[in-house]
Amino acid sequence: MPDPHTGSKIYWYNMSNASSLGKGVHTEETVRLDHDDQSKSDHDIKIVKRKTMDTTLAFMEEHDSEVPEITPEQERKLYHKLLRRVFVMVFLINLFMFMDKNAMGFSKLLGMWKDTNLKQKEYNNTNTLFYVGYLIGQFPGHLLFQTFNKRYFMAVTLTCWLILMFTQLAAKDYAGIATIRFFLGLTESSVTPCIEHTLGMFFDSKTQSVLNPILWLGAVSVGIPTGFIAYGISHVKGSIHPWKLYWIINGSLTFLLSIWVVLDYPTNPAEYKAFTIEERVHIIRKIKRQNRSSIEEKKIKKYQFIEAIKDPVTWLFSLYALTSMLANNMNFQQQVISLSLGVSRINSTLITVAQSCYSCAFFLLGSFLMTKFKSSLCYLAVIFNIPAILGGFLAVFLPWKNKIGILASCIIVHTDGFAYILALCWSQISAAGYTKRLTRTAMFMIGYGIGDIIAPQMWVTGPRYYAAWGVQLGIAWFGSSLILLTIRYILAKRNNERVKDLTYDSDGNVIMKRYEYLESGSDAESGKRETDVSNFDLTDFENKEFIYPL
Repeated sequence: MPDPHTGSKIYWYNMSNASSLGKGVHTEETVRLDHDDQSKSDHDIKIVKRKTMDTTLAFMEEHDSEVPEITPEQERKLYHKLLRRVFVMVFLINLFMFMDKNAMGFSKLLGMWKDTNLKQKEYNNTNTLFYVGYLIGQFPGHLLFQTFNKRYFMAVTLTCWLILMFTQLAAKDYAGIATIRFFLGLTESSVTPCIEHTLGMFFDSKTQSVLNPILWLGAVSVGIPTGFIAYGISHVKGSIHPWKLYWIINGSLTFLLSIWVVLDYPTNPAEYKAFTIEERVHIIRKIKRQNRSSIEEKKIKKYQFIEAIKDPVTWLFSLYALTSMLANNMNFQQQVISLSLGVSRINSTLITVAQSCYSCAFFLLGSFLMTKFKSSLCYLAVIFNIPAILGGFLAVFLPWKNKIGILASCIIVHTDGFAYILALCWSQISAAGYTKRLTRTAMFMIGYGIGDIIAPQMWVTGPRYYAAWGVQLGIAWFGSSLILLTIRYILAKRNNERVKDLTYDSDGNVIMKRYEYLESGSDAESGKRETDVSNFDLTDFENKEFIYPL
């Protein structure tokens, strides 16, 4: 068998019925094989380059037959090891990224505004510019981490991230802060998609949907450690200004994390040597059986990009990200509202801690519900928008003198974060074909970036900010919920057309059909190999065995 990276061609055809692949499978030739007619000549057989197939194919061809099925006890131990070696790392990366984002929220409390003569409008602009950079970096970043080794990509990204964080210490005015925030957004733009796709390479879609809220628990809980850090720093008397000391602590912790990332960031299950060969085989088997799609593909496929763009679900997810992020600036404006209500700077940091504790409680509740209702992504997301709508109404209609009520309403709305996380995960696991999946994620993050560009500019007529609250109520929470329900309707309709053609084993798992392929130049009989549909990196439109999670 030739080296999998040589680009040798393979012929492939269905061993069972012709309908399983559907029409329009994109390969090097456009003629579709009639699987039931074995008299067809070679030019009617589809040709695919081996290098366009799943990166784990060669590894599984070499080792799959040698490894027995995993026992329940072995599976439990492997899952715990995956949590320790993969999940903990991406969790910490996400946590530290949000520590950086939260730093601007504490800037006024710790004296940055005073030292740099920053005004409310300029503060809003720095938040907007961060997401302009975030938006610009989406497609270039996605191309880089798909094409190159993810460990190298993440190492370079964290290095640039650290340099910019420490450079911010030298900022003396609005121009300096705005410039650095723009480049920080550009640098961080692909971190979230990269860690999400890393999770998708090591955990099946059902497990990923359960772990995703826990991953983002770091984002919502970051206010607890950062709030206490800010509270402690505000009492420090020294030559270093409190806001600079905060950035130094943040940057130092990120530096320690970057060392671990450089040494041990996971690439893909076939190559990650922290696991034994047997463990890697079990990881790949489970993902392919559950997801029925490829794990990783290094070649960018133009047709998958086009398919993603033409798929209305891609645009609906992007629209959801935009609308839901119109409420995202609450994380930055909450401290400003607290000060407007007469809360001291020191006590405002403690309100942030309280908000984070509240968000953590709801995220833990949501994660628990995901384990009980694994096929309810959409409905749970909509349900978690309801407290946000309630909090928005309270913020609008309570009298200004009711300070406790308004502060409470600003905290209540943060359940919407759980809805967003479910939607982010759903947007990825509802697409097959590696390039299509990355394209959809990029479009989702573009919507996210546009929403975050707009959001800060709504907070201009304080202290009640009625316009901002109105947009959040009508569009960010209610409107986005309607978008999710529309997506579910479309995907459920597609599933109904597919399930009748599937075959199940005694445990209720879908039995994937087997396919044969021929190495270029091989004899039609001696060169024949068997593999399943997941190795061909087909999109969800091409692979009729793919079932959309709901």
